[in-house]
Amino acid sequence: MRVKVPERGIIESDIRTRAGAQQGRYARCGKMHKQQDALRGGHALQDVRCGKIHNSTDTYDKGIDNMNELLGREIAGLLFDADGTLLDTYDLILSSMRYTINEGCNENYSDAELMRGVGTPLPDQMLAFANGDAQKADELVITYRAHNDIIHDAGICTFPDTRAALERFRARGFTMGVVTSKRHELAERGLELTGIAEFFDVLIAPDDWPEHKPAPGPILRECELLGLDPHACLYIGDSPYDIQAGNRAGCLTVAALWGMFPAAALEAESPALTCTSLGQLADLLEQKTR
Repeated sequence: MRVKVPERGIIESDIRTRAGAQQGRYARCGKMHKQQDALRGGHALQDVRCGKIHNSTDTYDKGIDNMNELLGREIAGLLFDADGTLLDTYDLILSSMRYTINEGCNENYSDAELMRGVGTPLPDQMLAFANGDAQKADELVITYRAHNDIIHDAGICTFPDTRAALERFRARGFTMGVVTSKRHELAERGLELTGIAEFFDVLIAPDDWPEHKPAPGPILRECELLGLDPHACLYIGDSPYDIQAGNRAGCLTVAALWGMFPAAALEAESPALTCTSLGQLADLLEQKTR
């Protein structure tokens, strides 16, 4: 992977948003369901992320409300979030969150509460759990990273169709890069361990750039390094912060419904498209180029 060291600076861009919806394929359900909290010995119902695989037409049989903007733009680049988009790291992240917050701090947060800030830099997430106490947040970050480093390599994996979709994108000549909220070294290691680092020319992480998602700066810097106009790029991500950042950068945004966040949370940010798998996005782009 070609990695460039970004220069510091602030880049501004127009906001571009467009709502859309998508059907078809099988995907991990992103909905929050009520489930008994049997692990704690109680009977209260709590919101939990469904890990089942459903036919996406069960809940997302809407069709594409607006393909015109996708069809009308010349798309040259595909930019991706990492966790929850390229890499299936939900269980990996949740395990370290439980260890750090619930066990380490003797707290009792639900899984949904622990995962709410995923997609933003880890220090920001921990600052929220520490109620603004910077010293405590730093301690939580150290604990989380120590635990995550131990389990990371054995637990990291892609989604079932990630590699096949990336091969299809490459065959169509798209330039590809990654913009993530994970530390650069760990993000690059995850891409290499899962065998997909070869597809990406540039990786931008929080330790590479002073702004972080949902600010548009990291995406704009990635476009600059790749020599791409943001308006000629798709930004694909599974969190509201991804969609906010991509929209503000001027990219067409694609909400990854196979990731960590419920569809409603993503659709509220007005992505250009919603897809239930990377394979489905590959289908759409192949239709566009026929």
